[in-house]
Amino acid sequence: MEFLNTIKYHLTQADEKTFFAYIGGFLLGMLLIIGGIFYFYLSAVDERTNELSALNEERQEVQRLFETATHVKKQEAAVDKVLKDDPYFKISQYFTDIVDTLKLSNKVTVQQPSTIEREGKYRESSLHAQFKELDMKQICELLNAIEENKRVYTKSLEIVRAKVPTKLDVTLDIGTLLLKAIPGT
Repeated sequence: MEFLNTIKYHLTQADEKTFFAYIGGFLLGMLLIIGGIFYFYLSAVDERTNELSALNEERQEVQRLFETATHVKKQEAAVDKVLKDDPYFKISQYFTDIVDTLKLSNKVTVQQPSTIEREGKYRESSLHAQFKELDMKQICELLNAIEENKRVYTKSLEIVRAKVPTKLDVTLDIGTLLLKAIPGT
């Protein structure tokens, strides 16, 4: 209490100019303190908002990853079903049947199928074929026949003009997935 009395006595003894200087200093000090408090409060709020935004972005990324994983599992189940429907599928026999059906046997050169081991439980069997002097209708029929079978897909297709006018030479790579033999099954 004595401290307050000392301040009161000092202020009553001060002249008007000094009194207003003290009040101005006091108000300026209070303004700086309040401004500092607001600054630290707003910077803390801004920091927390940025952290929250970053967490929200990470949450959305994780959600996208889970959705992608679910989609991949559904696709894998569909592929497994197709592969298990015909476990003895041979791409060379399938391709020979298509070529015979479309009467293209005399225009095709087929290489032996090759097999590539893939990660996981699949391996890929691919076949390389070269056709000479096809017209566009024959090419479309061939590609349509390949596309009709869910088991087979076109890996690459190259079409170049043949020496004969209105005819095309086609280089085609097709592939299929096969289940790996799992030991113990």
